[in-house]
Amino acid sequence: MYSQRPFSEFKRDTEELCKCLWPHSPIDDSTVRYLQGGSSNRVAGLTIGSVLPPNTKSEATEPLLEPPKSTLQAHNTDLLQSHKPLLADPKSAPHVHSSDSVIDIYEVVKTEYVLRVPRFNTDSILSGIGILDYIRNHTSIPIPSILSYDLTSTNAIQSPYTLQLRVPGEVLHTAYPRLNLTQKYAFVHQYAEILRSLQNVTSPVAGELGFIEGGCPEKADVQVLHFHDVWATDDVRNGAKNVLEGQTTLSMLLMQFERHLENSKAREFDIPLFERLSTIAKEMDELGILGGSSFVLDHGDLAPRNIMVQVNDDGLLKITGVLDWDGAMFAPRVESCVTQDWIWDWERADDEEPEYHKVPKDSARRILKDTFDALMGQEFCKLCYQPQYRLARKVFYFARVGLHLGWDHPKLDKLFSDWDLLRGKLVGRV
Repeated sequence: MYSQRPFSEFKRDTEELCKCLWPHSPIDDSTVRYLQGGSSNRVAGLTIGSVLPPNTKSEATEPLLEPPKSTLQAHNTDLLQSHKPLLADPKSAPHVHSSDSVIDIYEVVKTEYVLRVPRFNTDSILSGIGILDYIRNHTSIPIPSILSYDLTSTNAIQSPYTLQLRVPGEVLHTAYPRLNLTQKYAFVHQYAEILRSLQNVTSPVAGELGFIEGGCPEKADVQVLHFHDVWATDDVRNGAKNVLEGQTTLSMLLMQFERHLENSKAREFDIPLFERLSTIAKEMDELGILGGSSFVLDHGDLAPRNIMVQVNDDGLLKITGVLDWDGAMFAPRVESCVTQDWIWDWERADDEEPEYHKVPKDSARRILKDTFDALMGQEFCKLCYQPQYRLARKVFYFARVGLHLGWDHPKLDKLFSDWDLLRGKLVGRV
């Protein structure tokens, strides 16, 4: 799918990188393992052993990470300090005369890391760091901790990368079917708190969070940028800071459609489609569907594949981390109220939002839905379940990403027909 080296070659080079980062830790065939990456990053899991004196609390002396060298940059300095070698060389420990004795006297503690390598854009490293810092400073959502990064290709893997501690637990996508009702109930409470926490962070303008090219790498400050246009030409601003003092949802949508129109000059068949979308946005605004002039923080892909959970020995469940914030953005509130029906209808297994609001017949599933709805409140449920707001989310989707050649046209045709039918009913009520 992606133009990249086979994992066997990548694994070999990653092992060499580990030898550079942890020169006094054993590196073998089990050190590097494959992890499912995303569209933006190739990902590998690292398991690194640390040699500790007996009876040493591992939480006080976490695994070894050599101080940054050359182009390797420390991001979280305090956290990095706890990953410096406890022993400069295990063989130099007092009263130890052979490598075999080290194992007898010293304890080997293993810690897991995640190596993320950008597939395309090196600037995504600084954006990723800045976004995580922003989330950490504005919410209490558990997220990964980045230890260090390298923006150059002068390393063993011949690519920029970031290194972070692995979030403990299991990906919800594989864990959820095995959870009992009590554990799912606990998950719903914690998940609702995450959604509310995101919606409490607002911005006067919309856009994706990112790092501006030419910015200060030491700070990795994120800005609200115009939504990325995958079809952008040189004469259309792309990835630029949104310098407006404020926007309404309507003005943002119309601005985005205008940008796409400008970029569609080479594809004239798209022009009437964007013009129709602009008309629909105006009609929705006249009916009070689009909402006000503040935008809320949105993860962009808050799906089970990006949520880590852990079930403790006592059976209690805890969300340990939310991953993959590369698509974080400030979006209209209606966008952040997308249906979360997978919580009570796991078997549906479809990323597409359902077209109709369905109430589960099964009592256990109904408990999960009723609990979620009560936690999120009436306003969320209105924006989530009523059909006009579902269509508004589709309008925002095309405003954000544009048209992907022919495969989006059937979706547009259905959006146009659904809106014509629904608008007639809504206008009749006014």
